[in-house]
Amino acid sequence: MTALTVQKCSTLAALALLAHPVGASAIPARPALPAITPTHLKQFLKKQKGHVVLLNFWATWCGPCVAEFPDLVKIAQSYQSKGLRFVTVSGDQPSDASRADLFIHLHHAKAQSFIKSPGDIVAYAKAFDPHWDGSLPRTYLLDKTGSIRFVFAGRVNDATLKADLAKLLSAQPHPKSKSHK
Repeated sequence: MTALTVQKCSTLAALALLAHPVGASAIPARPALPAITPTHLKQFLKKQKGHVVLLNFWATWCGPCVAEFPDLVKIAQSYQSKGLRFVTVSGDQPSDASRADLFIHLHHAKAQSFIKSPGDIVAYAKAFDPHWDGSLPRTYLLDKTGSIRFVFAGRVNDATLKADLAKLLSAQPHPKSKSHK
C-alpha cells in the first residue's frame, strides 16, 4: 500500500468517525478545544517568540483542510526538534469543538490547538490578517520575532513549506512577508 493510499485511508477513517458519532464512543472522552479570540491568539503568539510557528486555520467541514492536515502534522513533527511550534485554529463553531478535537486526536497532531470564538470566520480573519477573506485553509509561518513571513492561501505545497521552514529555522528573520497562492 502506498503512503498516499494510507494517508487517504487515514483521512477517510477520521471523516467517517466525524460523520458517525457512534464510532467515536470507542475513543476516550477528551476535553473540547478551547475557544480563542483574535486578541487572545495574538497574545498567545507573542509568547512563542524565539520559535518559528506554523499556524494553520482549518475546519472539519473544509475538504482541502481535511486533506492537507495529515501532511501538516507530518511536516510539523519532522521540524519540531529544530524549534518549530505547530498551532491550529479550527474554523468550526465552538459547539463543534469536540468534533474538531477528535479529528486532531485521530491524526496524532502534537499542536497547540484552539477553536475560533463564536461568530463569522470572515470577521475573525479580518481581525487577524486584513488581507484574508476568510477562506480556508489558511496557513502562516511566523519567524522567531513573531512576524508573519509566509502566507499559504489554500492547500499548502509541501515542498514550498519545507523550503520556507528551512529558511526560517536556519536564518535570522526578515521583516517582509511572502504570499503563496
